[in-house]
This record gives sequence, C-alpha cells and structure tokens, in this order.
Amino acid sequence: MRQFWSFIKTTIIGGVVFLLPVAATIVVVAKFGEVAVKTVAPLAKKLPLAESEASLSSIGGCNAARASGFLGGLIARSLPPR
Repeated sequence: MRQFWSFIKTTIIGGVVFLLPVAATIVVVAKFGEVAVKTVAPLAKKLPLAESEASLSSIGGCNAARASGFLGGLIARSLPPR
C-alpha cells in the first residue's frame, strides 16, 4: 500500500511540475496576444480595407508577438554567458 501512495504522490507532483509551466506559458502568450491585437487594431482601422479589419489586426498582432519573441531570443543569445 505504501508503494501505491508513493506512486500516486510522485505522479501528482510530476504532473504539477510539468503542467504548471505549460499553463503559465499559455496564459502569458494569450495575454500578450490580446495586448498585441489591441495595439495593432487602431492602425488596422486607418487602412482602407474595412471588411478585413478584424483579421488584419489579428494578423498584425500575431506578427508583433512573433517579432518581439524573435528580438527577445536575439537579445538572450547575444548576451555573454555568466
């Protein structure tokens, strides 16, 4: 019986250790996507394509998120190791 509870405890702790960073990453990416779309929406309204305004702002928001991630990766890569 002790091995069973040890297995359950290890499984739960391992699941939390694995899933917590994944869930946190999903939340951060979703929030960043919302901010990116809100930032790009006014710019999309000034463009002459009125019917594709929502999709254009979503595409712009996704591109802004990708660009900032790429720049963050470049900065992290270019820093000297400690």
